[in-house]
Amino acid sequence: MSYHLIWLVPTFLLGFAAFWCLVVALLAQLAWQPLARHFAVTGLPPGEQLAVTQVSLGFVHYSHALLAVVTPEGLGLQPIVLFRVGHPPLLIPWAAIGPVHSSAFLWSTQYTSHVQAGSTRIPMRFISPALMAAARAWLSVAEPG
Repeated sequence: MSYHLIWLVPTFLLGFAAFWCLVVALLAQLAWQPLARHFAVTGLPPGEQLAVTQVSLGFVHYSHALLAVVTPEGLGLQPIVLFRVGHPPLLIPWAAIGPVHSSAFLWSTQYTSHVQAGSTRIPMRFISPALMAAARAWLSVAEPG
């Protein structure tokens, strides 16, 4: 048996982990970091955590990768563990979220809005009936029609 091949597996695993962290951190720079400069918190506020089916912030699409918490102060967002590099938890005040528009397609409803972070306006789209139901007390939704 060739002992120099034993290092191949750990080298591959470390290389893959480093590459994964690099890609996730680069994706965070596109939309999450501009939000984090204004809305980063040390942890999500207490409350029921909702799994969000799909969220797009700017050009970055998170599918089954974010947890959300709805509080009177705002919308808390945090990625699941695999996507936390470069993604601190956020608490976005309701006042920073623009008007919400809904559009139905087949069996799902997509909600479209934007988040105002200083002078930067970041488009936000999501599919999550549970999140929208919890947030309706603070957000008004323009229904299609």
